[in-house]
Amino acid sequence: MALALRYYGRELARLRWLTAPAMLLPAIGNIGINYIAPLVIAKLVARIAGGSAALTLGAALPYVLGFAGVLLLSEAAWRGGLHCLNRLDALGIERLYVIGMDELFAKDAAFFHDNFAGSLTKRVLSFASRFEEFVDALAFSVVGRFVPLLFGSVVLWFYEPLLVVALLVMITVTGVCVLPLIRRRQALVGRREEAIARVSGHVSDSLMNMDTVRAFAAEEREAVEHRSRVARSRELTLRSWDYGNLRIDTFVAPMSVLTNALGLLLAVTIAGTGHGVEAVVVAFTYYSSATRIMFEFNWIGRRSEPIARPPGRRAERLGTARPTADSAFRMGRQSCSQPPRMVWVMGCSPRMTRSNVS
Repeated sequence: MALALRYYGRELARLRWLTAPAMLLPAIGNIGINYIAPLVIAKLVARIAGGSAALTLGAALPYVLGFAGVLLLSEAAWRGGLHCLNRLDALGIERLYVIGMDELFAKDAAFFHDNFAGSLTKRVLSFASRFEEFVDALAFSVVGRFVPLLFGSVVLWFYEPLLVVALLVMITVTGVCVLPLIRRRQALVGRREEAIARVSGHVSDSLMNMDTVRAFAAEEREAVEHRSRVARSRELTLRSWDYGNLRIDTFVAPMSVLTNALGLLLAVTIAGTGHGVEAVVVAFTYYSSATRIMFEFNWIGRRSEPIARPPGRRAERLGTARPTADSAFRMGRQSCSQPPRMVWVMGCSPRMTRSNVS
């Protein structure tokens, strides 16, 4: 995983003229939508609440136009950011495809004798294609969340520093507490992916040696083995999914509710110190937007899982063999006088009996 991230980092640095706008423009768009637009609404609400006379349409029009202008500019920032992000993904993937193929061209003939072509193809393609998942997680879940949080903290500081302190403390406590749970979930995901790989390996072995399977009338035995592996894969998949839902999110959700309630309580407390209803509206909307980061901790972990999966260890394992169990060899142990590893190399013909031929 570390080597793959190193290659991805090099691509981000090489394409920095695209990386900067691809990362920052969506964050700026989020600032406009989630922080500046609510601030305009808070000013309007304060004007309505503080005025002795009814607010006229002419007096409200600047707030409405400002609100619409902020949203339009924010959407424009998003469109520009996605435009740059699409090109960053495309150019990065293209370069990583080339790097992966160049690595294969540099190997000697023995390397290809020890590795299946399908396995190498999958590793090279995933090494490149999952660059998109890495960049999207970085742009949307990291930069796109924490840069707006910084902006919101600055605004809240002008209303009441205690609002900022309470928000950052609750987010930090949630992150520290949820980190061990995320690591545990990643361990479960690793076991799930190993089970899926065993299903894939068994299907591949059976297909490549279908003549042998049929010669020994082993279709039912291979089907039973396949169902067993699929059932184990399903069990581990549900375990990892349930852990994310019933353990991680079940812990994060009350922390998010508690943080929002605490922010609202502090806003109501400071409303009587001269800030009025404007502080309540700003604190409520800012806290609601900022506490979404608590759920992003788990989503960042989930988005990084493809990079850490066995196919995701593509860069480290690109030069190593990955032997798999061969169903033909399993049958060869019972029906051929040669050792299992030599069955097909020596051209040994399996002994057929009435009991294993239909």
